[in-house]
Amino acid sequence: MTTRVLFWTIPAAGHVTGLCVIAAELVARGHEVAVLTTDDHVSAVRRAGAEPVAYPTTWDRATAPDATTDGEEPTGEVPAGEVAAWAPLVMLSEAAAQVPAARAHLAGRGADVLVYDTTTRVAAREVAHAHGLPAVELFCSFASTPGFRLDEHLSP
Repeated sequence: MTTRVLFWTIPAAGHVTGLCVIAAELVARGHEVAVLTTDDHVSAVRRAGAEPVAYPTTWDRATAPDATTDGEEPTGEVPAGEVAAWAPLVMLSEAAAQVPAARAHLAGRGADVLVYDTTTRVAAREVAHAHGLPAVELFCSFASTPGFRLDEHLSP
């Protein structure tokens, strides 16, 4: 039996990379997989054999407040405490931007289950509920960049 899966995550490489590994395995087992994604990650989603469902990200418009100290020019750097304070709002804003694409996909191709990243929880669970879908929460993340891979530093 083929299951139609819609994955929902944030457009951060560490989250998309882990999700694509799971998506590729599901595709290899004969399931239909679609992934909400931005233009930056369409090729990774396609390499996994999944269908990209593109949406316009808010992250290219997100700005952090400049960090300043009394009487100094803004540095452009944001202290970690400030990042922690506004990060949930940035995540919620991004998840809200994904809702129209998710609803359009579900109205068209449909899905049997919605699998979402914990960072998109509020919006994803609302959409799943509205469409009568079971929802599965994941936290897929890898500490990797083009110059660093965590798995290369772990003991076998």
